[in-house]
Amino acid sequence: MESNFEVVTTFHEEGYHKYGRTMIETFGKYWPKDIKLTVYFENMDEPKLYFDNVEYKDFNFHVGQRYEKFKEL
Repeated sequence: MESNFEVVTTFHEEGYHKYGRTMIETFGKYWPKDIKLTVYFENMDEPKLYFDNVEYKDFNFHVGQRYEKFKEL
């Protein structure tokens, strides 16, 4: 059965080293495989942790311009 839930997080390089890596590892190991984690990484290389239910997206590519416009409001 496919889940109706998805988890989304974002972090920059410092956040990845402080908490992001551990979060991804524990999600990949312990969360149900039918719940997907989308990780937006900002101003860093894509993490090299691979799990079937974890997807990576470059924050600047997917969100950057809209985020900058939002900050101007």
